[in-house]
Amino acid sequence: MNNPTSFLDTTVAYQIDSLNIAGFLRDFSNQIERAQVDFNKLDLPDYSKVREVVFCGMGGSGIGGEIASDLPAEWILKPITLCRDYNLPAFVSTSTLVVLVSFSGDTEEVLSCYKQAERLGAQIFIITSGGKLWYLAQDKKIPNYKFDYNSPPRDALGYLFTPLLSLMAKAGVLLEEKINLVPAITELKKLQIEVDIKIPTADNQAKKIAYSIFDHLPVVVGSSLTKGVARRLKSQFNEHSKAIASFEVLPELNHNMIEVFSHPARFNDDLFIILIKNTFDHPEVLKRLEIFTEFLKNKHIFCEAIEPRGVDFWSQKLCSVLIGDWLSYYLAMLNRVDPGPIPAISGLKNKLRGI
Repeated sequence: MNNPTSFLDTTVAYQIDSLNIAGFLRDFSNQIERAQVDFNKLDLPDYSKVREVVFCGMGGSGIGGEIASDLPAEWILKPITLCRDYNLPAFVSTSTLVVLVSFSGDTEEVLSCYKQAERLGAQIFIITSGGKLWYLAQDKKIPNYKFDYNSPPRDALGYLFTPLLSLMAKAGVLLEEKINLVPAITELKKLQIEVDIKIPTADNQAKKIAYSIFDHLPVVVGSSLTKGVARRLKSQFNEHSKAIASFEVLPELNHNMIEVFSHPARFNDDLFIILIKNTFDHPEVLKRLEIFTEFLKNKHIFCEAIEPRGVDFWSQKLCSVLIGDWLSYYLAMLNRVDPGPIPAISGLKNKLRGI
């Protein structure tokens, strides 16, 4: 490309963004704030006696459940299960809180889980912006959180993630004191200034990493606390950047993926490993990350770390999300693709509906 080191600092680069995805990314911290205010106005049932919580959701609607439930083991007081499928686990009962999350309200896997949850007598909570789920919530008087936001599902994470923390606290999955997002919101607002479009590449971490991974195959590495963040970034590469990507999780990758750098050897120059760091990881995981980083350097594999921001758990996790979102956005610009439309996904859904 012409003048590759300055392209992302030109207005031309962003003319392809037909849905103003950049505006939604800038709004992330505000989404969280608004969701907190709106959710706290709801009159909710007493969920304190539920035995477990199941989060049901797909794609951009479902990732909030994973990010919310990737918690330090000592925080988790009751089981949390993620369901990204048509069927609920067999253990679901009247003592289970099933949280159905669908931006559109028409996600067929989530609607399938709704039917099962109703049949099993589970306690149900719905998070949506409309569609069939909203109709069901109204018709059957199901507790719900409805929000209005005109973005793709993946770019409304603040609305889809934030209520889940409050629901977990109300269900006794974790203590109320563990869901304080005030420091994270403050840190996100500071970070947003640093990674925004108007900040030149030389001073913009997200732009710099985007240039590094351009025309490479990104592999995002997280931990048990950041695997949702890693999956999120992989998915944002897929949907925003229209790029192949994958993700791995420590310490598991040390037991398998670490052996893959020999064959096919031609791929080694194409790989780019993105390491998501978090100071709340187990000390042995932090040690493994350090050793793995040195291993990659010795193998001459390109790698870059997303360093933790802030001193609290949610600041570090959510700032990694925001950096990743902007990284995927800038990669879309470098790939000369519109980060908004997802024609392949839309086409598949139309075929499933027989359109």
